[in-house]
Amino acid sequence: MAIQMHQVSVQITGYVDAAFPDFVSCALHYAHDHTWEFVEKVPVVTLATLTDESRYPQPGTIRCHVLSRSIDPTGFTVARIDTRNPDGVESREGRTIFEVFTEELVAGDASPPHEAAKARPANDAELAPATRALQLMRER
Repeated sequence: MAIQMHQVSVQITGYVDAAFPDFVSCALHYAHDHTWEFVEKVPVVTLATLTDESRYPQPGTIRCHVLSRSIDPTGFTVARIDTRNPDGVESREGRTIFEVFTEELVAGDASPPHEAAKARPANDAELAPATRALQLMRER
């Protein structure tokens, strides 16, 4: 059985390095009251053009595989995810396996942002409402 690709929401918290491509810091909110920090290439986490002068925080996503789902003791659905494939994303501590609330998973195309931009619809009317809302949020 193939593992389905997903995306998990992250908060882009700041600009790190102007190397090509630019790097930003991101935060992933863990289901167990912990926040994991990442430093990742801008095109891996967002379609936005970010610089040291951009406003932060900003929304972003990291592609991941959902390994399992379960119900935690408080009744919330938790997903165990792996960010290692396909983009090799790991936390500053070297972790790639995390538990997040399923509300943090983003539905839709799991193409990396730089590839998704190539396949954009010709006009905004062709965008699904949720996709358009996310795009508008990213443009702010």
